[in-house]
Amino acid sequence: MSAELLDRIPEETLAGLRRKFGARLDAMSPAEVQALATAAIEGTVSNARLQELLTDHPVDISSMLRRLCEQGYLVSDNRRRWTSYRLPAPDASGSAGSLPHLPGNLPDIMAGQQELLQEMAAPVAAKGKAPTSEIRAVILKLCQGRFLPVETLAVLLKRNAKNLRHRYLSPMVREGLLKLRYPESPTRPDQTYTTGGGKA
Repeated sequence: MSAELLDRIPEETLAGLRRKFGARLDAMSPAEVQALATAAIEGTVSNARLQELLTDHPVDISSMLRRLCEQGYLVSDNRRRWTSYRLPAPDASGSAGSLPHLPGNLPDIMAGQQELLQEMAAPVAAKGKAPTSEIRAVILKLCQGRFLPVETLAVLLKRNAKNLRHRYLSPMVREGLLKLRYPESPTRPDQTYTTGGGKA
């Protein structure tokens, strides 16, 4: 792996990937490691997202993603044009990153960030009901400096994904508190959210 790549990927993310894939990670190309790291950090990775990060041709990126799926490094949701890829779920033995007590597992990335994000979400996740202002504040904290999909936010906050999007995420996007990774396609299945710099 190149030094430049290592500089761009958080150390805790690389550590999480090494725990998951072992020495195989060191035999991968920089583009392959970037794909896995993006899936780890953001929950999903897609051809479009990698075009923002790599200089490779889109066709080459597609081939690489297919190869990573065939080798078991990624799992595809097979949505054709909007196909996104995730790291495989932890195995039943409870490997690093598993969250058996939550209604679903966070993407493995969160190898390194998972405990921190759970800590941030705890004030809302621990309550059946919470004030709107508190939920919005926690969402902003979770999305600060990272893009998260609604499914990941729903797991962290222990909320229904559809309701979370309708009641909180969409209004916060309209207010400029959050921004979409793909604003030109709001309903993309691989859509993610980050802070947008508006007033809370």
